[in-house]
Amino acid sequence: MELADSASFTGFFPALNISRPPDRDRSNTLSADKLGSLLLDYRALRTIPENVAWWTFLRGFLRAPRSVGAIVPSSPWLVEALVEAARVEHAATVVEFGPGTGAVTGEILRRLPARARFVALELDPHFAASLRTRITDSRATIVTGCAVTAPQHLAKLGLHSVDCIVSSLPLTSLPRPVTHDVLRATTSLLRPGGIFVTYQYSAVVRPLLETHFRRTKVERLVIRNLPPALVFVCHKDIETPHRRQPSLQLVSE
Repeated sequence: MELADSASFTGFFPALNISRPPDRDRSNTLSADKLGSLLLDYRALRTIPENVAWWTFLRGFLRAPRSVGAIVPSSPWLVEALVEAARVEHAATVVEFGPGTGAVTGEILRRLPARARFVALELDPHFAASLRTRITDSRATIVTGCAVTAPQHLAKLGLHSVDCIVSSLPLTSLPRPVTHDVLRATTSLLRPGGIFVTYQYSAVVRPLLETHFRRTKVERLVIRNLPPALVFVCHKDIETPHRRQPSLQLVSE
């Protein structure tokens, strides 16, 4: 389905605000404990085993709601749309930013070629430790670290450019300078012709992506996710990227 302009897109799916909001202080006003008390009886659920993915994810959200960005893992439909857009079956090196509990990680590894390499960078040490326990694939390396310093982390592994980066980071909820730092690290890692694939819950991120990538498009709108999400695909050109005016055409299922 093609939507010609922002007005028709908002009418089709009003939960997505695609107008660009003014920069403002988005600091958290609730502590993790206060937020937890609003959502659930946190103490009663502390006995739930760590290997229950949704509980591990929710605990990560309670620890750092701004960096996790959602209270539940990605749905199978979003995972499939994201990994299909990344075309990892044709890649030799794939990096994932913010794997969380590994919902996307598992599908990447399922499609990845036998001789390919995969590196996941996870800032939350609890998520990273859980992934190391569960993922035994020899192609995979789990790094506890920030996407901003991804080039340094990968250099230690002997990797200086990659074919594809898949990101689950909430780019619009991060501080704006951090978002630009993440995108600069992304473009520095991608080989010419490489792709960056991410999902976001609003189209307001598109101008940010277009600041760093000449070719940016909405690959798919996934309704069957909580909340519904847009899958973005960005291509690194051989020429130096420059900013262009955002396109108004969006594509969804």
